[in-house]
Amino acid sequence: MKTRGIASQATTSLLCICLILFSALCASADTQKDSGPDPTRICAKVLELHGDVELQPAGDEGRPVQAGDMLSHGDTITLTAGSWVTVAMKDGTVRKLGGPGTVTVEHKMAKKRENIVARLSASVMNLLFTPGAEASEAGMATRGPSASELPSSRVPVLVHPAPNSRLLSAPEVFRWRAVDGIPLYRVMLFDSKDLLWNDVTERASTAFPKGVSDLKPAESYFWVVEGMIGDSSFRSATGEFMVVSESEARSFKAAMDEIDSSCNDPAFATLVKVRMCLDSGMLDEAGHVLEAHYGKGKLDGRGYMLRAEISERKGLLEEALQDYKLAARLGLQQ
Repeated sequence: MKTRGIASQATTSLLCICLILFSALCASADTQKDSGPDPTRICAKVLELHGDVELQPAGDEGRPVQAGDMLSHGDTITLTAGSWVTVAMKDGTVRKLGGPGTVTVEHKMAKKRENIVARLSASVMNLLFTPGAEASEAGMATRGPSASELPSSRVPVLVHPAPNSRLLSAPEVFRWRAVDGIPLYRVMLFDSKDLLWNDVTERASTAFPKGVSDLKPAESYFWVVEGMIGDSSFRSATGEFMVVSESEARSFKAAMDEIDSSCNDPAFATLVKVRMCLDSGMLDEAGHVLEAHYGKGKLDGRGYMLRAEISERKGLLEEALQDYKLAARLGLQQ
């Protein structure tokens, strides 16, 4: 059961990440008909399917189900023996329906607890159910081309401190994802009012000098990176982070130590600590916990799942996608 759970969770998460990365393709599939379904009647969206699955829209002709189909209240799904379909409901649950049989799609399905294999976050649901919705990854600097001309591969992606993260201590280094063809980067750190520090480097990281600016606990700070080519620059999304107070840092570390002392299984202790880090917004600390347990060795299915979730929370979707694939593969083989 544990192995199936990892495989099922990894497969579902992998599908969700794929849908986020290729939301434009999903939007294209949703608009194949001249007149799409009534948004007020939409109950679910098809994530994956296997075998022969037929969709009978209310008041329309039947047709084969396709991944990305929107399902409305009153639609019926017919499944042959051995076939199944996984759908994301608007309440955030993911359900797997198996054949043979016929299922009528209804709003009240959200109240049923059967066949739930996963639950999705509100942000993922917004992407799934909003045709063509794409979160803007970065804002352009004033000297650059228009946003519509901006290739996403030329936008720096912030890595550490992770956006929307809380830190136990001030960062010693700022890191971002390198961009092919970008010769220089400018990194800038702000408080709520002013520019506190900036640096220009050829690398995809730079050290934060001690004493340049004392970061106050429990206050928000913001940082951005510009990739510079000649007179053009490509600005990353703004990353917000906060350094927790000394008392909170002590309490957090004490809780981590308590988990280690109370859990006989180091792997389970790692799972609990990573969950606690994620719940507390300590995204970078979650990565440190995972690395401390597994070291540089090969991860197991649980390790890949946790690392994928950490990457997803940080907005590193490509890395998350790869780890979800590995988690699903290991979960099916074990």
